[in-house]
Amino acid sequence: MKDLVYGVKEFQAHVSAALRAVQEGRRVLVVSHDKLIAEVIQPRKQAKKRKMSALDRKLERLYESGRLLRPKKSGPIPPFKGVPMPGILEEFLANRR
Repeated sequence: MKDLVYGVKEFQAHVSAALRAVQEGRRVLVVSHDKLIAEVIQPRKQAKKRKMSALDRKLERLYESGRLLRPKKSGPIPPFKGVPMPGILEEFLANRR
């Protein structure tokens, strides 16, 4: 479906029609001076309620606020393998003296 684009005043005048379009599954964009300022979409369906730990609740708030991106894949992080740099420690320590 095609997005609906409204200017701010136009959106205010047609908010009911815009919300009906959102209910139908369309996305409504509100622009001001050719810049996107709002996007109105249907809420995501809530998964079945389950008890979440305090850490999971905090992470979920960060994901929802956009401050943290969801991982692309789950599981443990592979161990870091550094680049071998022979003699770098000795050189560093020599420069500190």
